[in-house]
Amino acid sequence: MGQRSGYTSVGKSGMDKANRFLEHVKGYGWEGKVSQHEDGVTHVFARRGDQETIDIWWHGANASIVKGHTPLYVLAGETIRLNNVSAAVSIAQQDADYSRLAKAVKRSTRKHATKMVATTIGTTPISPLSDDEDGSGPTTLAASISAARGDLGAILAGPDAAVRKALAKKTIQWVNSQSGLMHTAYVNKINKVVRNGKDYVEFTDSEGFHAVYLDNIVGVA
Repeated sequence: MGQRSGYTSVGKSGMDKANRFLEHVKGYGWEGKVSQHEDGVTHVFARRGDQETIDIWWHGANASIVKGHTPLYVLAGETIRLNNVSAAVSIAQQDADYSRLAKAVKRSTRKHATKMVATTIGTTPISPLSDDEDGSGPTTLAASISAARGDLGAILAGPDAAVRKALAKKTIQWVNSQSGLMHTAYVNKINKVVRNGKDYVEFTDSEGFHAVYLDNIVGVA
């Protein structure tokens, strides 16, 4: 995954760069959508199969990549923050490297901590869902979600205002209770937080409308 792609992100606008990126990676089995937000951010969400996603954001009139908001690659729940668009293309051009995922989990196990998503809420790191130590597959769903949530669970069980602050304008990860698969989305707008015994949040992103159980959210970036 460290290979250089030789790709240059060029274009007069974020839309130009996003569409050029999607056109390039389609040849490697990727599909995706481009969305433009009112705050001047252009977002591309690309997916290959059920286990790989790439998110890239271009900001402002110069369509630049802002430090701290560099591209994100997710492989089976393992989040990797990339340096630039060229690095995203390099990954997109290669087959998914599941051995890298297994090694990352083994390293984190030896350190007695999961590999953390590159962000915090307050001062508490938020960890993504991790696989078994041998990389063969997820542990039991309930145990994995519980381990991944950490102190995020206390935040999401708190006041609605705290939930909105924690999730708005962030990329979140959650686990589908039926399939056990990890999903990723950029929370563009929170419509409402519902408390009915099985609490959930309704929000919109570039894919449209989502309703996600708060108990199933395992990561924020």
